[in-house]
Amino acid sequence: MSDGKQLESLVSYLEESLKPKGFEVEKNDKVFDDDGNQIAEFDIIVSGKFGSTEMRWLIECRDRPSAGAAPGSWIEQLVGRRSRFGFNKVTAVSTTGFAPGLIEYAKREGIELRTVSEVSPEEFSSWIQVGSFPMQTNRYNLKHARVNVAADLRACLKNNSSGDSGEHEFDHRDLDHC
Repeated sequence: MSDGKQLESLVSYLEESLKPKGFEVEKNDKVFDDDGNQIAEFDIIVSGKFGSTEMRWLIECRDRPSAGAAPGSWIEQLVGRRSRFGFNKVTAVSTTGFAPGLIEYAKREGIELRTVSEVSPEEFSSWIQVGSFPMQTNRYNLKHARVNVAADLRACLKNNSSGDSGEHEFDHRDLDHC
């Protein structure tokens, strides 16, 4: 991956595909102060109600191959964002892994770490597969039908039938005489 937006799109697509019913996935959510100044931007927020608790999950993505492994300062920043903006969970996603010693610190602070390596479209297509596709088929049995026929056909059928009531029962063989 060479563009951070591609990584964000991939991660948000996966979370959108896997989210529980009633949850929402938002990308690039900007936060402004009372004066209209932007104070934060979040890559991905997954939110919804789990039981009686409102859940807010922040997912931040980092795709900077030239900078090497994600530094400890990034995780420290995410710890601060979690408490300042009230997230229940925070996940850091990197394409270059994480600096030595950082994994233990993130674990202690409750920050989930994920590493994504480059994926080809062929590999990715197998991730999301439809296991079943329920289909409903309706079938009906026709027991009675009323057919309106042209006046000349109606007269012919009436002349070839033996009944005098207003309604007649015919079968397809009666059409042979008309």
